[in-house]
Amino acid sequence: MEIQSDGRSPFFFGETKRQLFGFLHSPKQSSPNLPAVLICSPLGTEYEQSHHLVHQLANQLARAGYSVLRFNYFGTGNAGGAANKVTFSGLVADTRTAAEELRAQSGTSDLVVIGIRAGATVAAVFSASCDMSHLCKLVLWDAFVDGAGERRLMAKRLPWANGFDFSKLFLRDLQGRSPSAIESIGGKEALVLRTHADSPDATIVDCFVASGERVEFKQYPELAFAATSQSVPYQVLNHIVKWVKAA
Repeated sequence: MEIQSDGRSPFFFGETKRQLFGFLHSPKQSSPNLPAVLICSPLGTEYEQSHHLVHQLANQLARAGYSVLRFNYFGTGNAGGAANKVTFSGLVADTRTAAEELRAQSGTSDLVVIGIRAGATVAAVFSASCDMSHLCKLVLWDAFVDGAGERRLMAKRLPWANGFDFSKLFLRDLQGRSPSAIESIGGKEALVLRTHADSPDATIVDCFVASGERVEFKQYPELAFAATSQSVPYQVLNHIVKWVKAA
């Protein structure tokens, strides 16, 4: 695996018929006591807008000593497949493949999963459905879990999907999820961030707490640090790194 000057290594992984692509950010000195971190990115135009942000988050975590993998789902970015082949179940399966790859590459059993926008919804479902006891922490940044997605989709095409050939069935499946539909995250400790005007409020936290989850909710009232903004919201990134590092 080629290591670039900034410490990241680009590579393809997964099955031959379902090739995924990712960047592994390795720390200068690895520690077997630290978990590895998997980042589930947004989709569509939000992926493009947040690319630098996700890169900076991975770099910050690597500098703090963590092995980090950010990746493209099948049908997105540099991965194989086309956008019209993307399904929600496929995104969850790709996240499982990426998690297994990260554990193998890092030599670390424990994982932290960070999901942003569409990636946060995928990460929550993955966390609740997976049987990986080593998944210890979860960050959900502006997840699509407001339950209003299907109604918006019937009115107009979603802005973040413009220019991408995602199927209407997939978009309904992703955007139509409500907090009660993701009422458990598998007993993991979670950080829920709200920096986007149309992301869920504390309702999602209430659902998690009701099912016995340990959740911190952090909101930025000025909404100036959106996950999909072109500028990097270092205040939010610093909070994520600090929370991940906390015992």
